Amino acid sequence: MKLRKPWMIRLASCVGARVLRAWLSTIRCRADWFDPKLEPLNPSLRERYIYAMWHEQLLGMLAFRSAAPVTVLVSQSAEGDLLAQMLARFGVNTVRGSSTHGALDTVHEVLDLNMQSHLIVASDGQRGPRQDVKRWLVYLSAWTNLPIVPLGLAFRRAWRAKSWDRMAVPVPGTKLHLVGGPIITVPQG
Repeated sequence: MKLRKPWMIRLASCVGARVLRAWLSTIRCRADWFDPKLEPLNPSLRERYIYAMWHEQLLGMLAFRSAAPVTVLVSQSAEGDLLAQMLARFGVNTVRGSSTHGALDTVHEVLDLNMQSHLIVASDGQRGPRQDVKRWLVYLSAWTNLPIVPLGLAFRRAWRAKSWDRMAVPVPGTKLHLVGGPIITVPQG
């Protein structure tokens, strides 16, 4: 069933967020950083970054229940509406846009954040192909002057969706390990 009506999206986001919050609360999380100063909750962190991960790992990111100021780039599709409303229920800000729709508006909105928030993006976009870094990530970094920090998530046990990205759905009670890589700086331009 396609969620096209606003009331259906609101209802699905409300129910979905509650179920997801309960589900993710059972997951044990661990994070290791190439440079501990890159951890978003580090009080001495002054710079803002683009944290880039694969689309299939986005669900696991919510398990970290971070209080860090983050904004997630979400597509302008109906599914993006649902995701944006669910993320709002987790206290996560969103910017709507993609490499094909509203790219310039997305850049302006990110710049309007006044660098008060980190940006989380799916490196392989909203359509794939799976685990193929999109060019717009480099453009976004250059236009916003925000360095990229690659993220990787590994689940001890996860179900895989039959979708283009093989979305990882962590099994309740599993362990989740996040690894933050070194900074990738893109020349401004």
